[in-house]
Amino acid sequence: ELSHSLLGHDSLMTPFLTARFGSISARQRLMTFGESTFSRQSKLCRKSDGELILEATLLISEPSIPEAMLRQLQRDDTPFGLLLAEHGLATTIAERALYFKSNSDPTMVRWGRRHFILNADDESRICQVDELLVPEAELVRLSKSMARGSDGV
Repeated sequence: ELSHSLLGHDSLMTPFLTARFGSISARQRLMTFGESTFSRQSKLCRKSDGELILEATLLISEPSIPEAMLRQLQRDDTPFGLLLAEHGLATTIAERALYFKSNSDPTMVRWGRRHFILNADDESRICQVDELLVPEAELVRLSKSMARGSDGV
């Protein structure tokens, strides 16, 4: 399944989504601040047509990222993985676990993963991640449209 190939790795999600679907943006839905954390809920969509690919919830340790990156997270639509790379933060993934959400329609099963992004230098926690893909049939449709070049990227 396409869902499993997109989720079953210990790397950042952004490069996998970009390779399969073209340029993506992170449309923010909700941001909240704690004492030393920042939570960002967003929808990752294909830039060319706005099609939803994945919903993401990040619980970020503010001290673990540069202030400039935190400001970008608050105002830009750049995916978190791209920001990590732009700011030179080498990362690793830990404790990856796949899960699924379903309802009465088996074609609407959605696969996701939860994991931690760690700083590769000292293994400190940068953030906790929950990523939930759209249903498999939708992923396949989006992937085929990308292969045909119909998304304009």
